[in-house]
Amino acid sequence: TLGTLLVARCLTNKKEVEIPSEVDGIVVADVGRDSFSFNAKIEKVIFPDTIGYVYSFAFNSCINLKEVVFKSKTLSKILQYAFMNCKSLDIVVLPENCTFISTGAFSYCGTISELHIPFTMTRISSLAFVETTIKKIIYSGTKEQWKAINIAQDVLEVFNAAEIHYSENQEKV
Repeated sequence: TLGTLLVARCLTNKKEVEIPSEVDGIVVADVGRDSFSFNAKIEKVIFPDTIGYVYSFAFNSCINLKEVVFKSKTLSKILQYAFMNCKSLDIVVLPENCTFISTGAFSYCGTISELHIPFTMTRISSLAFVETTIKKIIYSGTKEQWKAINIAQDVLEVFNAAEIHYSENQEKV
């Protein structure tokens, strides 16, 4: 978007990275392709409330990344292979208003103990969680809303092996 910034490449040795919401008065709107990829130092990343997209391969092979914190209410899409091969991911809390997870976004991530999915989710593409095990899914909507999400068949198989909690009366499946 005109008048905004995109994180293009971040070379850091920090274990915790907080992406700024603005730089010199200009809004940081997106995390670009390969911007943090192959950084073995990062263990935690905090996204500001200004981020709209996490682009392809943004955190590819950040093998020690354990925690992802989205403060953003504007994040709508996580694109192809954004968190691929992040083998240490433990808890992923997708922000309210996230609507789309693209192909391979969380592929080859080992075991994610908790995946929080907002009721605003509309589509999860094939291979989004290939070679990833999910123990528990916490969905902020109802069982009927869950059924309305366009979830690729291979992802549905991964999800069906997890314990699913819906917001309605803490219902469990």
